[in-house]
Amino acid sequence: MGASAVPAPTKNRELIKRLRRLGWDGPTPGTGGRPQFMTKVSGQTTRVVRVPSPQSYGGDIPAGLLPDILMQAGVSRRDWLGAARGDNEGE
Repeated sequence: MGASAVPAPTKNRELIKRLRRLGWDGPTPGTGGRPQFMTKVSGQTTRVVRVPSPQSYGGDIPAGLLPDILMQAGVSRRDWLGAARGDNEGE
C-alpha cells in the first residue's frame, strides 16, 4: 500500500471479519489487553498474523498500523477492498 492508499482507522472487529473472508482462521482469544492471533494454512505453510486487542487502541486500529498488519498477512490492497464487499468469500 502506498502513502496515498493508507486506509482510515479500522475497527478490530472489521479487520477480523475481512481476514476471515480471505480465508484466515481465528482469532485466538487474547486476555488482559494481549493481542489475538489469526492463522491461515496454505499447503505446508502456516501464516500467523497478530491482531491488536480492542483495548489497545480503544477499538480502532490506527490507519498507520493497518498497512503493517496487512503486509504481515500478505493481503493486497485489492484483496482488502474486495473483502469489504465480500468479493473473496469462499476462496
